[in-house]
Amino acid sequence: EVLPGGHFITGHNGRLCVAVDNCVIFSEALRPHLYDPATNVIPFVGKLRMLVSNGDCLYVADDRGVWILKGKDLIESSLEQVSSAIIVTGSALVVPSTALPAGREDMDISEGEDLVVFLTEYGYVGGRGNGSLVNLSRGLVKLPAGREGHTVLLERDGMAQLVSAINATSLEAVGVAKDATF
Repeated sequence: EVLPGGHFITGHNGRLCVAVDNCVIFSEALRPHLYDPATNVIPFVGKLRMLVSNGDCLYVADDRGVWILKGKDLIESSLEQVSSAIIVTGSALVVPSTALPAGREDMDISEGEDLVVFLTEYGYVGGRGNGSLVNLSRGLVKLPAGREGHTVLLERDGMAQLVSAINATSLEAVGVAKDATF
């Protein structure tokens, strides 16, 4: 069948992956327009909040937290929950290693390592290509669960900044900003 459209889309190890409601649907290997509905659909709980590839891991977030599909091929990958934190829907992006502080022992970020960065109710979290997580904001941010928003990486004058716009249902969050170094 023809691969449907979805609310998130990413490439992962020769396959095209889309988030459709509560499912990850992925294409046949090297045939991004086709999928097999009997084998290429992975159901989750609630509408998906994130779908991003990094290394051998496909990061997926649902109403229960953050999951990884780990392995070279999604057909043979293992599913593992790596966090129970609820992410801000739409806040995930891949941050290149050049924008990350290499050599920070407290975060154990290796030089040349890209991270999937997403905003949770507890702050920014980075996901490595091997599936392990790094807390990037160390308790500097606290949000109500279930928010939606968008995050961008701004790089200028040698400084990298993550900027997130979050939907707010009250005026208490209007104009709130927090500067923090990684």
